[in-house]
Amino acid sequence: MKTIALELEDSVASQFAQACRSEGHGEDEVATGLFRRYLDVERLRRNLAEKRLGKLYEALVTEDVALAESGMTDYQ
Repeated sequence: MKTIALELEDSVASQFAQACRSEGHGEDEVATGLFRRYLDVERLRRNLAEKRLGKLYEALVTEDVALAESGMTDYQ
C-alpha cells in the first residue's frame, strides 16, 4: 500500500472531511474510491476511443435507455 500527500484548499479539505464524517466513512476510504472511479472513467474513455468498442457501447446505451423507458422499475 502506498501513502500519498494531497494539497487541498482549506475550504475543500473542510468540506471533504465533513462529508466523510456525515456519511461515516474515513477520508482514506473515500479518497481511494475517488481514485478508483477516476481510473475506471479514464479506462472507459480510452476503450471508447477504439471505434468498434464505441459502436458497441452506443448500441448498449440505446438498449439500456429503451429498457428504462419501457417502465421496468427494477431495471437499474
